[in-house]
Amino acid sequence: MPEEGVVLQENDQNRLHSVGVALYPGKAEKHLRSKLSEAALSRGILLKALDYTVPLSQQGQLDAILHKIRLPEWEKELSNYQNLHPGTIVVDAPKAIRNVGSRSSMLAALGGSGIVLQGPTGEQLHVCAPVQVAVVPGCRPEQVLQQLQQADLQAPYVAKPLWADGREGAHGLAVLLDERGVQQVAQGEGPVGLGDHLLLSPFVDHGGCLFKVYVLGPITVMVRRPSLALPVDPADVLEVHGSVTTVGRVSSYHSGSWRGDAPLGDPPHWAVQALAQELRKRLGLTLFNFDLIQPDSTQAGRYPAGADYLCIDINYFPGYEKLPDYENLMAEFLVSLFANNGPERQLFRAVSCSLHPAKAHRRRAKASNETPESPQQKQ
Repeated sequence: MPEEGVVLQENDQNRLHSVGVALYPGKAEKHLRSKLSEAALSRGILLKALDYTVPLSQQGQLDAILHKIRLPEWEKELSNYQNLHPGTIVVDAPKAIRNVGSRSSMLAALGGSGIVLQGPTGEQLHVCAPVQVAVVPGCRPEQVLQQLQQADLQAPYVAKPLWADGREGAHGLAVLLDERGVQQVAQGEGPVGLGDHLLLSPFVDHGGCLFKVYVLGPITVMVRRPSLALPVDPADVLEVHGSVTTVGRVSSYHSGSWRGDAPLGDPPHWAVQALAQELRKRLGLTLFNFDLIQPDSTQAGRYPAGADYLCIDINYFPGYEKLPDYENLMAEFLVSLFANNGPERQLFRAVSCSLHPAKAHRRRAKASNETPESPQQKQ
């Protein structure tokens, strides 16, 4: 059932809107469930599972298309269909999707100086991207170490694969404890599966907690999750290879990874919602999520000066089915696609996965006199 205070509007159109969804079989099985179809139908939306190997012209009338298929032939088919049916809404443009498929470009929307968010009572919060250094095939260890030195970045480092488009190994994550770890990955001596084209950034202590923010058009959902902390919880270690430790993806972290004594709570909801909608505009995307962390103030020098938060990852069309009340949230989003009259109705929801009560947020908002919000408060 919808969260108290969240009113889901119904489609006031007389006819059903037909929305096709093109996904790979594994994702389609998890995403296109009967409860979603029922929730959409109750709002005047008819969902259709599309076969991306069959021409769209043979799959009936479509008022909108949602997709996550990484094939040139699919993009060509989609473009041809749009040319023939310019009124069909496509979520989202393939070029915009590709931009977040690489970690070298996904955070470009934040720019070099980040994004400054203005609060309802004049306070400000500054969100930046972490500083990153690339490790490319053929580069020498001394070249990588020199780049890290020039950027004034010190160990330990976090290493992630360049590609974040869902291909095998895209969610790899490793901690490089020292310069020897950098030499290992630069020489291709790191663990199997990490890849040979990586991005390195300094590990920033953030209390072992991150905020995963899901965006569905005008809808924003924030989930508080355990995250990487040092030393790494043994339950989260996949492999230790010299000075390189590979760890599981954040969604599978054990509760032991969450440091209960970390003085962190939820960021202000106005800031999360404002950031979500600003990124939506800059990215040109409608369906995505991003990871947000709050750096510990003692970590100065390991992240851009003045940053209150770091946006460390952006993913397209993530696993929305993991969210509470997912079916109604997605159905509400689908309705918003056809609501052409009047301003968008913004919705916000916060979900905490912490085993500990949320504490007052230790944010460094400028001129802030805001009362901390409940994790379930809607704005």
